[in-house]
Amino acid sequence: MTRHAASLAPPPRQALLDANLWFSIVKTDVFMEAYARDLLQLRWTTQIAKEWIRNVTQQKRTSRKKARSRYATMCSFVDGWQILHYGHLAKRFPAVDVKDRHVIAAAQKCGERVRIISSLNYRKYKIFSKISVDRYFN
Repeated sequence: MTRHAASLAPPPRQALLDANLWFSIVKTDVFMEAYARDLLQLRWTTQIAKEWIRNVTQQKRTSRKKARSRYATMCSFVDGWQILHYGHLAKRFPAVDVKDRHVIAAAQKCGERVRIISSLNYRKYKIFSKISVDRYFN
């Protein structure tokens, strides 16, 4: 049961956090606070997390151990974060860069009430009818 199941109010809008957003602890904490206040339902995939861990350690911003610890903390704090069974949807978006298709596919899996939160410009693909894209912290 999610935190919103017992409430009559609709659940908050889903926010799909892209890996590039996680580079800053401050930025991530803003979204964790929004989640804690029931303003957003945070979602991501294990593929997004692996991308972030790989990039943050390659850029020597932190150690793999600290990155994994931060990731584990985020997973334990956020109910319902994981998006599953979205990979087959990637083929629907041939116009999207191969490295970005998994994010679009995950958003598609989430449905209409999702926003992709990223510093990348997903709007350039012009494929969205029901998925919103927000660019934060550029």
